[in-house]
Amino acid sequence: MEPLIPEFMLMIERNGEEKNFSNLLNVQITGTKDYKMHLLFDILKGIVNKKAELHLKKHLPIELVIQANSDILHLLESYENTLKQLFKIEKSSYFTANEILPSDFEFFTILDITIGIKAFSITKEEDILAQLERDLKSKSESLEYLRTTLMALSLNPLADPVKMSEKEAELETLKTEIQHLEIKIQKAKMAKKL
Repeated sequence: MEPLIPEFMLMIERNGEEKNFSNLLNVQITGTKDYKMHLLFDILKGIVNKKAELHLKKHLPIELVIQANSDILHLLESYENTLKQLFKIEKSSYFTANEILPSDFEFFTILDITIGIKAFSITKEEDILAQLERDLKSKSESLEYLRTTLMALSLNPLADPVKMSEKEAELETLKTEIQHLEIKIQKAKMAKKL
């Protein structure tokens, strides 16, 4: 847990969720304990321990469900961006004490707070869409490189005209492939909405 505290504090400050460390580290300044901050760090420690227990890799996204009273839920919601970055939380759901939690999570309890965790799974369609978008990005980068190369060749009077025509053909092929990928991405997005 020790290595997470500085990283958590920096993320909080970066996300603008807390103006400075002095508000968070009330203990050092006033000598009084901030119950909510201690509880927040207990929750962080619990998430770390549960991820380790479930053998979930740190870089893989997770999904959380949290059942608590409204004060604790507001506290967690106020630090949601930081928690998402720190633990790679893809989806989080909040439940009040009388609501029923989904059963496909692994749960742990801190006081009257129940927290469920599981690996975030993406659907096949989302996986295909992500791959198409990666391919599009890669081909777009190749297209820009090829354009730059062609520009340099066109400025060189000693450039081989055969090489230039090969690069121009390659450029046209890349443009066509990018158009096809864009169409596939649009189709995948429409299928996802249905």
